[in-house]
Amino acid sequence: MAGLSQKTISNLESPASPMSPKLATVEAVATCFRLHPAILLLDGVTDEALTDRQVGIMIENFAQLSEYRKRQVIELISDFSNLEKK
Repeated sequence: MAGLSQKTISNLESPASPMSPKLATVEAVATCFRLHPAILLLDGVTDEALTDRQVGIMIENFAQLSEYRKRQVIELISDFSNLEKK
């Protein structure tokens, strides 16, 4: 339904996969499940959180970034998440 190969889907599902999907891939999967892409990208984001105006603005700003900058933001968020777990 998302127009992705079975291999791509398997890589997305595998926690051991080194694959970092492009935003277009995340959007395609999110659309299939009628979800906002942020729900798939960020731990703890819910439909309720997406109604918050500030969250919406952050998501809009994120969507306008280059792929390189998006990866940097995601890595930064991951780094902060790992710090909280320590």
